[in-house]
Amino acid sequence: MEKDVREYVTTCTACQRNKPRCSKAPGLLHPLPIPDRPWQSISVDFITGLPASGASAYDSICVIVDRLSKMAHFLP
Repeated sequence: MEKDVREYVTTCTACQRNKPRCSKAPGLLHPLPIPDRPWQSISVDFITGLPASGASAYDSICVIVDRLSKMAHFLP
């Protein structure tokens, strides 16, 4: 009977959605410190899945943003 109960619980979608968390809850987020001067701290992100452009056929962009001034550089 234990085997049947274990099998039922592992295949039951309601049981899987409502089972308790086994891991510790994540901690609180902390803001990043404000930089003292431009380009001291940057953020980098990639935009992908764009249609190919021109003869070089770039389909993504690397975006670099200064966190203080919000100035951005875009690299194909």
